[in-house]
Amino acid sequence: MISNKTKVILLSCGTFNPPTYGHLRMMEGARNFIEKLTGCNVIKGFFSPVSDHYNKKGMLSSDHRIKMLTLAVQNSSWLSVHTWEVKRNCWSRTIEVVSNLYNEYNYIENLKVMIVCGGDVFDSFTIIKSDGERLWKLSDVEFFCSNGLICQSRSNSSVDETIKKLNLQKYINNNLYFFSDEVFPNNISSTRVRNGIKNGNSLVLIRFRVFFINILIFIISLLSTLVIITMNYTTDTECSPPHHLNLTELCTYISTHTDVCEGGGFVLWSTWTLCQETLVKRYFVFAFAVLCLGYFILVLLTTADDYFSVNISQIVEHFKISQNIAGVTFMAFGNGAPDVFNSLASILSSQSPKAGLALGELLGAIIFLSTVVAGTVGVISDFTVMRRPFIRDILFFYPAFGLLLVSFLTSDHVHIWLPLTFLCFYIIYASTVIISQYVRKRMGKTIEDVRRSRKPTINIMLPESETNNTESTSESLGPTITVLTLGEPISRDHSPSLSNYYNQTSSSNLRTPVISRKNSINSLKERAKSFIVDHSSLFVPNKEEEEEEMVYVSRTRKSIFVHGERSRTASYLTSNSEKVEKKKRMLKMNILQKLWTDINPWDGEIFEEENLLGKIFFILKLPIFFVLNIVCPLGDREWNKWLSLIHISLCPTVFLTAFQVTLITPSYGGPSIGVYVLILSFLVAVITYFWTSENNEPRFYKIITIFSGFIMAISFIYAAATEVVGIAGTIGIITGLSHEILGLTILAWSNSVGDLFSDMAVAKAGYPRMGISAAIGGPLFNIFVGFGLPFTIGSIQGKYISLKFSTLTKILLIFVTTSLTFTLICVPLRRFKIDKKWSICLYCLYLGFLVSAFLAEAGILTF
Repeated sequence: MISNKTKVILLSCGTFNPPTYGHLRMMEGARNFIEKLTGCNVIKGFFSPVSDHYNKKGMLSSDHRIKMLTLAVQNSSWLSVHTWEVKRNCWSRTIEVVSNLYNEYNYIENLKVMIVCGGDVFDSFTIIKSDGERLWKLSDVEFFCSNGLICQSRSNSSVDETIKKLNLQKYINNNLYFFSDEVFPNNISSTRVRNGIKNGNSLVLIRFRVFFINILIFIISLLSTLVIITMNYTTDTECSPPHHLNLTELCTYISTHTDVCEGGGFVLWSTWTLCQETLVKRYFVFAFAVLCLGYFILVLLTTADDYFSVNISQIVEHFKISQNIAGVTFMAFGNGAPDVFNSLASILSSQSPKAGLALGELLGAIIFLSTVVAGTVGVISDFTVMRRPFIRDILFFYPAFGLLLVSFLTSDHVHIWLPLTFLCFYIIYASTVIISQYVRKRMGKTIEDVRRSRKPTINIMLPESETNNTESTSESLGPTITVLTLGEPISRDHSPSLSNYYNQTSSSNLRTPVISRKNSINSLKERAKSFIVDHSSLFVPNKEEEEEEMVYVSRTRKSIFVHGERSRTASYLTSNSEKVEKKKRMLKMNILQKLWTDINPWDGEIFEEENLLGKIFFILKLPIFFVLNIVCPLGDREWNKWLSLIHISLCPTVFLTAFQVTLITPSYGGPSIGVYVLILSFLVAVITYFWTSENNEPRFYKIITIFSGFIMAISFIYAAATEVVGIAGTIGIITGLSHEILGLTILAWSNSVGDLFSDMAVAKAGYPRMGISAAIGGPLFNIFVGFGLPFTIGSIQGKYISLKFSTLTKILLIFVTTSLTFTLICVPLRRFKIDKKWSICLYCLYLGFLVSAFLAEAGILTF
């Protein structure tokens, strides 16, 4: 009997000649039906095509059928193709496939392998062949119905008669279940599709119907997710092999669970490491994988700093984008690229999202930046922070943490409303920054005008020049004080009494003020302006707190600063005079020399400036620079016709390869997409060769180069991130560490150590406020967009993204909130002064966090 503790594997056998939408819908419907009815956990779904020895007329080869099924399930998080039956040298009965699955997954407790079939297959249980033998053995049918069978009823099937003929009533709802697809019933079958192709009939309407149904399913599932947020779906989303498995069994487990045990990169790191023949080879490959992890992180950071961010700065410069908008969009993207792309790779690179890895990295990076990096800036220099941006940035973290807490408490997986809300909050944050800076500038201008209007003008005049200064007096904005010098004192009669004085005064000189509505409004305006001037520190920064805007600080020598109106970007490799000299030198070079000038990664001046550690990293980065110079255009590079031809020829193919699209074949037996793209790129390169001049830069060269370099940098960063995720998963399998602990240590440290050095350099250069702003405000983009974008895409794809509110997750949320709350309370109480005492407290907080995290990982600390 199936219960909520039962682990179920669904199995669908057949020729799949070809697979149809009906096969996929049948498996999805069976899974949804059995989980709702019994509360069991469907951990896998397999399509098992028959081998070529079945000898069915008109059946395609096994290779073609496997390819078709693989393409059909490539976007599913739980369906896959089981190849044991199809690769055998003989025909296998379905009961043998079921027995094989039981043997293959014998380490899973309470396992049940259930057959899934359509009503036509169920009706075939009663068929007797011409030789008098049954098509299906009665013993096999009894086994299926007693072990587990789910049948999808169709309008053209007669399951009730079959049940009566075979006396199967006793098994109904006791391992034998029937359901119907009431949402999108369809009668598409492989036989009908095959016959239609054979007879030359059009299949356009079938394709359109499938496409239309897919669109409707997406819309309905999206609306259902937004409305019915309390529904629970369970699936096997983690790679967790039992500890008692030997090397062979562990290799088998990894090989059959590649969707959850691999990171989706080019190399199957877990399979390669754990399927070695001997223990020595296994550890040797593991050590090599760890070294590759470090180098892939270096590739990711180098690409983000020296190519991705440089092209972003060129986009800002080319389109004259406002520094306020650029600071919270493009430049924030440049700063947060490693974290965002690691999160993207964790969620999207494989069929099973690694949400723990993404969350651990994002939250771990926030804690590291807000404690270690911010504390280090405070150790280097004592200073006063900018009050309004400092408080604003910290306050915007709390909605993110509150949303995560609510999600963990109310659901066990991500609903689409959660990441969408994160994206909306970042839009609100960016709008707040832009509007506040605009208002601050307007306030500053108002204050200057009021101060100028208050400033008095003092004119000292002689009596004879009294009439000559009326023009200068009238031009003054503020009040005018005129001082008249006299040659001799003026004497006057003194009144004997005060009353006599008033009697001698002309009544025309005494006026009673009249209060009107106009005068009252003007008075209120003047009072408002006076209040702004008298309390100007509330609206605009004073000279000691003048806002220093830095939208990007590179980890290399190319830093991008935006301050006032002086410059929008500054990431130039050479000065204008050096560029002119370079052009003159290139006129005397041959083609290979011209290519080598821009491809050559060596820079002797930079190498000499570096210390010993810097020299080592510089040498390690030389191959990275060499490859990226060949296939990643740079917006600040001068026109080089021959290098541009190489870019045109290689970039499209490299881009598709980075996303693993190159080998997809649009038509079976034909060339892959990469071949078509390579031919098209070559044709464009030939056209460019004949239509461009070597000495004159083409009209649209700059904008094409900027955006193509931007896209190519994204592809390299994503490709490196997928390998990082894959190796991190392998480390987790071997060491037994969870995704959360790997994210908050390996990934968070590797992505944040560059920020540590860059912010230290900025603080030592005399700009500590820039460093503290980057450490506190920078992670806002990472948490809002780094969580919002990947999780939204994953939810739209229909992936089941689990949320586990484990002790380690609770510690992450507690300490990240505590560190920011401590800063929010402590710094204002100290009159916004940053010093070493505050830094020491932050170091202690981070140390306590690490100790608590490892205690929770070891199972010592639980709550």
